[in-house]
Amino acid sequence: MAIMEEDSPKRRRVGLIYDDRMCKHADPDDDDHDENPNRIRAIWDKLNASGLAQRCIVSNGKEAKDNHLALVHSEKHIKLIKNISSRKNSTMKRTAKKMDSIYFNEGSSEASSLAAGSVIQVAEKVAKGELDSAFAIVRPPGHHAEETEPMGFCLYNNIAVAASFLLNRRPKLGVGKILIVDWDVHHGNGTQKMFYEDPRVLTFSVHRHDSGKFYPYGNDGSYSMIGEGAGAGYNINVPWENDSCGDADYFAVWDHILIPVARKFNPDLIMVAAGFDAALGDSLGGCCLSPYGYSVILRKLMDISSGKNIVLALEGGYDLVSLANSAQACVEVLLQDKPLTRSSVDLPLKSTALVIRTVRQALSRYWPVLASELTDEVINSSCRPSSQTEDAADTSTASVKVEQVRSAERKNDKKRNVAGELVLKFMKEQCLAVKHGAKNTSPFAGPTGIKLQPPKAPIADPQKGGSPPKRPRSSSEDPKKILQCMRESAFQRDKEIVSEMSPEEHCAQIAYHTAKLSTMATARCSDRIRALDEERRKAVEEVESLKAKCSSLEDEVARTKEELAKSIKKNESVRAKSYNKEFSDLVGSTEVRHVMELYTKAFIAAYRNSTLFLSELAEWMRFYYLETFRLCQEDIRKAGSDLVLDPIASLDKLKVEDLPANDWNGNPDEPVDYPWWDGIYEKVVDDYFKEKKGSDS
Repeated sequence: MAIMEEDSPKRRRVGLIYDDRMCKHADPDDDDHDENPNRIRAIWDKLNASGLAQRCIVSNGKEAKDNHLALVHSEKHIKLIKNISSRKNSTMKRTAKKMDSIYFNEGSSEASSLAAGSVIQVAEKVAKGELDSAFAIVRPPGHHAEETEPMGFCLYNNIAVAASFLLNRRPKLGVGKILIVDWDVHHGNGTQKMFYEDPRVLTFSVHRHDSGKFYPYGNDGSYSMIGEGAGAGYNINVPWENDSCGDADYFAVWDHILIPVARKFNPDLIMVAAGFDAALGDSLGGCCLSPYGYSVILRKLMDISSGKNIVLALEGGYDLVSLANSAQACVEVLLQDKPLTRSSVDLPLKSTALVIRTVRQALSRYWPVLASELTDEVINSSCRPSSQTEDAADTSTASVKVEQVRSAERKNDKKRNVAGELVLKFMKEQCLAVKHGAKNTSPFAGPTGIKLQPPKAPIADPQKGGSPPKRPRSSSEDPKKILQCMRESAFQRDKEIVSEMSPEEHCAQIAYHTAKLSTMATARCSDRIRALDEERRKAVEEVESLKAKCSSLEDEVARTKEELAKSIKKNESVRAKSYNKEFSDLVGSTEVRHVMELYTKAFIAAYRNSTLFLSELAEWMRFYYLETFRLCQEDIRKAGSDLVLDPIASLDKLKVEDLPANDWNGNPDEPVDYPWWDGIYEKVVDDYFKEKKGSDS
């Protein structure tokens, strides 16, 4: 059936952003990494070679500002990406290893900022009306990046940053509702989480899920994740549970889920997370979407907005040929410059119909337009859009390839099913015949047309212990020799049985055992595959758990070291302050009378207190008190003075009666005077603190 779509003669203002600086971001250890600079170069070269780039408004990239990135990312995340390229190579590698599918080099910081800033730039121009539509050819991609974590080749979430910028920083542009369509083959987990409770953004993602075993793994991409709070019903996931989904599958999802909801939502702007890894030939995606298919689903989106207010931002796509061809098909649709044709007899997979019904049922309470029941005939009609545009020869070729692949797959499935049923039927009848000793009457016949018969005599089967009749065993015989003899005897018996058969009977026996072994091998392989899948899943979970634990332990060790250093420093500071305070208290006065009073008070306090410290201090004070009086008295006598210093009298002034009577003898030869004080005082303090510090250590 020929499918055509009419075109508008009016030329569209289509913006393109490409900046070669984004090619500086590359894996330092792997030139053939899937996410490499050749991805955007291939698209750019294709658009230039076809002349499409010359018909668009081309701009260079512009780096994003920190406050714009902060609309969806944490401060720690922004600082990490902004500064990572200035670090040593070893630091970049060590940091990347802690993350999920991420690499860094000296160009990563600039490239990621340009990618986010470029999407902001074209989105703002489209919102202002300066452009009808735009395609941002950017990398690294963004839809996996979360608020605090880069992952899955994505550093900043480019499309989420741009959407938040328009909604929160440019309200005067009149963009109050945004539809984000993510057709990348991987689920846009980051974009989903950033708008999960925001009713201003309708997020739609069609992706491979494979029961949570396809990247980014887990349940985030399930149809049951429909939003929370005010955002309930505004998050739509269409999860493929198998590979090989192609044009007809995507058309059916667009017609029966996305388009009806989008028309009711009536967005002011449509943003497409345009990943091309679901394209035919992309090894990471495993799907079969053709350039024609991409052009159709884009045109369906443009019909909602009358061909305007639509922005595409590159996400995935790792086969350079299919990536470039699919991107070219989308730019041609944005320009609306030539009609595309395709003969299509393809139908959606049966699993697609089941997914569509499941998603519609989950969302019907929020979108009544999805409440009606769909028949297979209605779903299959989506493979025949009412109007499309005509494509170039490469698109037709790719479309034919898709049909051939899908048709061959269905034929092979049908053959396998028929053969399996016949083999099972034959096996059951043969088993019954052997069990009851009856001849085979099964209608199943081999290629020569003869009916298969069970063996005339059971051929020795080592797995079931089949062997010739046992013979008496001599106690002197070697068990290994006995076993060898039994095997040779069994082989000889099988040989004799085979020699008695006709060629037809021989073929029948071979077919019988081949079918039997094939069935057993298939069952064992299936069990083994399931066991290996389960082991792999557990291993992945264990690795992720160990990574988290190691990261947590590293952080804990770092914190412990930091706290220990602070504690040591604090204790030293406290001890030093204590010694300084005591020293300052002792040397604070140079007046002998004050010092004498200080010594005497300490001495009195020592005798009133039983603690070791004060008792020791009192002994020091008593000794130097008397020594001071003695030296001062000698100085007075040398000067020829008759003045006599009385230490007992000095103590009387300080309530000396409180002291025990036998502590002082009242000897007048031991008083002191002022001039000798300085040297004695320094010695007192020095000796005391030396002894105290020695005991502390």
